[in-house]
Amino acid sequence: MTFTPPDSEIVVPLTPDDVGWPPMATESLWAWSLGEDRYRIASAPWFAHGLAVDDVVLAKRTGVAADAGAEAAARPIFVEVVERSEHVTLRLIVQPPTTLADAAKALEPLGLRAEGFAHYSMLATDVFPEADFAAVAQAIVDGQRAGRWDWEEARITDRWAADTAGI
Repeated sequence: MTFTPPDSEIVVPLTPDDVGWPPMATESLWAWSLGEDRYRIASAPWFAHGLAVDDVVLAKRTGVAADAGAEAAARPIFVEVVERSEHVTLRLIVQPPTTLADAAKALEPLGLRAEGFAHYSMLATDVFPEADFAAVAQAIVDGQRAGRWDWEEARITDRWAADTAGI
């Protein structure tokens, strides 16, 4: 099977909380255009909640993108999820002396892909549906208990919830 690189970038509006997190008004995600304003998400989100790799979303070009400039205004703006995938999105904030590379390397054999954002010492992780969710959750919890990182579930599935209950 040949990999086809994403052909689009969609903009997801964000709403910062009372302490200013996330630190931006929008997030851009790579995606594949499916036609009719539908896109399949290709990258795990850094800040947006409720989205995961392979979700099919509706995104429309509005000509306006809040705080993102003219270039972003030409990109489609996320409207809603049309079809949820079975992928899970987790985010880790890596604590020194652990590096982003160390954390990604430790988790990769468990069935996830992680991308680092050095400025925030953060990993956005895409947990593949084929992964052993209980093993992934246990490794992440163990890393948190060891002080290597903090983490959050940004988008989970019913199977993730069932498989990781009690961990």
